[in-house]
Amino acid sequence: MINDNLVHQKEGCENTESFLQENINDYESNCVFLLKEMMRGKRLTAKMVVQHYGMNDRRLRDLEIAGKCQKEWKLTDEGKRMYVEYFIKPAQPPTKAKVIQFWTNEILHQQNLFP
Repeated sequence: MINDNLVHQKEGCENTESFLQENINDYESNCVFLLKEMMRGKRLTAKMVVQHYGMNDRRLRDLEIAGKCQKEWKLTDEGKRMYVEYFIKPAQPPTKAKVIQFWTNEILHQQNLFP
């Protein structure tokens, strides 16, 4: 479900690559924790992750690169960028029109009720 290569797998040099391989399990668990926080509706920032959770903000970027969350710039009233928020959009239930369309297109026509 959640645990499928959330952390980047390759580093730029040998020293950091060995450090990544030694700590990848901790990084994965950090990613899972942050992902669960976002699933609860929290919008996380790099500063929040470092100060409140004591984690490296790189885990947020790992989740975004893995396609598990989205990011959005928080802007001032003048439109200047302040910081990035990472979040998960809540799943939306299908509309009544989508349900009807599914039933007519997928179910009824597949069963050859209306050939």
